[in-house]
Amino acid sequence: MAKSIVVSMPAFTVSAFADGNRVHLFDQCGFGRHDGDPTNLTPMMLDGRLSWFRDPDHVVDNPASVSFGAKMNNALFIATQGSSDPSNYAFHEGNTLVESHGCIHLTNADSATLFHWAGDDAVALRIEGPHPDPGVRRYEHGSHTMLPRVVFAINQRLAAAIPLGKLPDEEFDEATREAVIAFQNERNSPSEPVKADGVVGPHTAALLGLIV
Repeated sequence: MAKSIVVSMPAFTVSAFADGNRVHLFDQCGFGRHDGDPTNLTPMMLDGRLSWFRDPDHVVDNPASVSFGAKMNNALFIATQGSSDPSNYAFHEGNTLVESHGCIHLTNADSATLFHWAGDDAVALRIEGPHPDPGVRRYEHGSHTMLPRVVFAINQRLAAAIPLGKLPDEEFDEATREAVIAFQNERNSPSEPVKADGVVGPHTAALLGLIV
């Protein structure tokens, strides 16, 4: 059985294929950070593969690494084209709302599923770009996965733009959702349509000035 993984950074998806048929789709993932160091961006590649190095309980053991001592559970390391050795990049469990140092973060459940599905088989890999703009991912999934400080920032920006109905806080409650809908309706125009769904996705976040 031929296995392959396709990562779409713009779509924030990781797809696993068996004999050309998609068997898993993971849509909660995080990628490398924009900090001026290109080695901290997730590498784009057309014909990489998973390396032979797999570790369900991996811990960063390089004292020179900024992540020294960090857990990388369900680590599937990546070998770049033409190399038989694993790189420093891997799929592993991590906070999908936090940009990594180049690795691909998955939730605990998703990283375990991918790890066990890959097994010891040869797995082809493609990572498609471009890299997402910094800060985009934190607004993708809705209030239940947003960091409290992000929700507070949303409420602050809403209160500055329209009546919020409460003091800015760290709760994405019904008052916040209604304010988001009101804001989306206010900003809607034929030239730049905004879906009034009460969700702070990348577009609404940008209108609020929250993507930096």
